[in-house]
Parts: sequence; structure tokens; C-alpha cells
Amino acid sequence: MQNIFEVIQERREKDEIILAKSRALSERAELIGQFTDRINEQRGLEGRAEFRPSYIAMRLAHIPTEDLYFFLKKCQSGHFNKIFFGSLRVK
Repeated sequence: MQNIFEVIQERREKDEIILAKSRALSERAELIGQFTDRINEQRGLEGRAEFRPSYIAMRLAHIPTEDLYFFLKKCQSGHFNKIFFGSLRVK
């Protein structure tokens, strides 16, 4: 029988491993994560469903990685969601 402290410690170790695996693996993935966080923050306040990072990545597929920095700064200059979705190409 394990003591409660051992169980808690094992759980913390498992959580740390999961967090380490979920971190962005590339510069582009990190930027997409920033876009996703900002967009979902606003959508959460409005009571709407959150977007997955894969959806945001599809929307940003035509923008080179070095231009994403400029686009992120542009979106942060005003209402993030309006600028983000208003600036993207419509398929």
C-alpha cells in the first residue's frame, strides 16, 4: 500500500513529463501557440468554443514564419480577433 505522499509525488512527475512533451517543438509552433492563446482567451470571454491550434495553423499556412512576428504585433495593436480574421485570405 502506497502512502498518499508517494501517490502525489508520482502524479506530479507524470504531469511534468506530459508538460515537457506538450511544449512547442519549433519556432512556428510557438508562434501558433501564442495566436491560439490570444484568440481563445477572447472567445472564452464571449462563451464560444475554443479553436484548436491545428485550425489556427491552417489559417496561417500561407504566411512565412518570419512574417508571423510582424502579423502578431499587428494583431496586438488593437482588437486581436478582428484584426486576425480580417487580415487573412478567404479561401
